Amino acid sequence: METERQQLERALILNRRFDEARAILKGMAGNATADQWLAKLDEIAPAKVPPPPVVRSTPVGAPPPVMRTTPASQTVNLTLDAVKVRYGIAAFVALMALLMIVGFFVFPWLDLSEVNLLGFDIGALANDEDQGLLKVTAMELWMGENNGEEFTLKPDEQGGFANVRLVDRFLILTPIGALGLLWLAWRYAIDAAVRRPLLIMMTFLAFLLYAWPGTWEDLSTRALKDSYRDMMDTQSPDELDAPFAALADSMIEDMFTDTYSTSEQEVLGILAFLAGLVGLGLDLLPQIQEKRKRATMDG
Repeated sequence: METERQQLERALILNRRFDEARAILKGMAGNATADQWLAKLDEIAPAKVPPPPVVRSTPVGAPPPVMRTTPASQTVNLTLDAVKVRYGIAAFVALMALLMIVGFFVFPWLDLSEVNLLGFDIGALANDEDQGLLKVTAMELWMGENNGEEFTLKPDEQGGFANVRLVDRFLILTPIGALGLLWLAWRYAIDAAVRRPLLIMMTFLAFLLYAWPGTWEDLSTRALKDSYRDMMDTQSPDELDAPFAALADSMIEDMFTDTYSTSEQEVLGILAFLAGLVGLGLDLLPQIQEKRKRATMDG
């Protein structure tokens, strides 16, 4: 235990360490010498007084200032919003896939009432009962049967499943692809761990389902031209046959350009594709923002 004299001596030894000396002298309450030294120390080096906190006056009636903090609940809400977006995209794509499956049996992929042959509108000449025969769905094309009647676009053969064109057999890919799209949408909604690969596959399949009807139209026209060439025997080396082949191709183009009616399926496919792109953009957005922040900090 130091005596008061020893404490005074230690305070004196603390050369220019005013705060420590002041603390020692204040601890010697009732010592006259300590009080004198403390008064002299305050004259030589007044104690530093921290500035008072700045109080910003708030106008009368104004709301209190809002703290700029990010509560934990906000983070939770952002996570919930991301989940809701994923569910919404998956539900929309699944709906488009279901409509594609229904459309395979309902939507006409061929509307022969639009055919104009030598100035005669076939649709205008047909009666009410024949109108159903002129509108052919993808299912009916695949089966080679329309409203109980045998149907085929081969000009040299009459109906029957065996006579369905090879290009029409591939129409079954539409409902199969739509089922795959439906499954991917479901997995994307429930499996967050691999959401990006599922989203990429879902978007790619939606694009294929969008492009497939137009591809079938081109393949169908080519197959029809080949069938007419075979029927007219225009593949002989005789040069006189070339104009007839060109005339047949031109007639087929004119007759069947407006016959195809696959726009409903194409619209469903492009909507599912766009929904997938939106999902990819939202999934990549945090990474893009992080890269921009790093680039700004590095710059």
